[in-house]
Amino acid sequence: MSAELDRRAFLGRAARFAAAGVAGHTLLGGATSVLSDGMLGSRHGVLGQGRAPAITLPGIRPLATRTPAIIPRAAWGADESRRRSRTVYHPVRKVVVHHTVTPNGDPDPVTQIRKIYDMHLARDGGRWSDIGYHYLIDQQGRIYEGRWARDYDRDEARTGEDPFGRLVQGSHAGEWNPGTLGIALMGNFVDGDPTPQALESLIDLIVWKCGVHGLSPDGQEPHLDDRGRLGTFPTIIGHSDVRVTECPGPRLKALIPRIRTQVARRLARSEDDGPAGGYWVLDQEGGVFAYGDAHFRGSLPALRAAGTSAGRGAAIAAGIRRDGYLVLDRDGGVFAFGKAKYHGSIPSLREKHPE
Repeated sequence: MSAELDRRAFLGRAARFAAAGVAGHTLLGGATSVLSDGMLGSRHGVLGQGRAPAITLPGIRPLATRTPAIIPRAAWGADESRRRSRTVYHPVRKVVVHHTVTPNGDPDPVTQIRKIYDMHLARDGGRWSDIGYHYLIDQQGRIYEGRWARDYDRDEARTGEDPFGRLVQGSHAGEWNPGTLGIALMGNFVDGDPTPQALESLIDLIVWKCGVHGLSPDGQEPHLDDRGRLGTFPTIIGHSDVRVTECPGPRLKALIPRIRTQVARRLARSEDDGPAGGYWVLDQEGGVFAYGDAHFRGSLPALRAAGTSAGRGAAIAAGIRRDGYLVLDRDGGVFAFGKAKYHGSIPSLREKHPE
């Protein structure tokens, strides 16, 4: 990854996560709008093309939610030489729950995932490029990375998204694939029930994604299909809500209202854990000023006073957690304050990879 790409990725993430540490309603307000050429725009990119009806979506309110443990593709033996990398990305706005119709209680879920991968690659005469789901969850509650989105840094979470937070398009909901996150519980829930462990992990995963992307788990919003047609349905649905199919099985489908409720309750607790309202302001010297209930965690002038090397001026301050933020100086240095995690900066990349 080049230094320039790393900087672009940081700036993209900064724009996405600025609201995560800023709880003031004025800053978090706003709506998606239709652009003059008929393209539906949002904070994250283009939702669809063509002559789309004018719709307004609620303002996005990201929350700092816990990232669940995700088993990467390499661990379940994905043969990357067989994958055909036709990646398209969209803002994530819906969650679609599936079942895999594999045997319940299977002692070897990894083998089953490889079989699903083989089956999906052969689907429609081999026209599918990859496994269709973004994530799979076994009956022990282990979460597996599904569709390939990009190469990740070693300690980076498998988000299924590009560096700017747009979800890679899967193949799991037909014409509603764009912008829908596909999660498959392993098993057959026509007659059997999902395990408590699998349901808990499903809820954890949806809480994480709804929190990061500011989705309302118990709400309904308009959504565009891949032909620009408009439909309105809940944020969290079963596969059969958008396709003629028995998936995710009636036993799992009956649990989706409860899943929505549980996700909403956990997100409400996450919101209550943060500041009631506030924001940070960054001046051109790198000074950070906290207003309202936002917490001051440090600034570039304080670092300079302590003898830490930091360039004058700052480009942006981004809150990526409610208890921390990053500051980017004009020389490309990234400085983490509070509990925000430092992952690197342009100067450190230059030291590793001098031009």
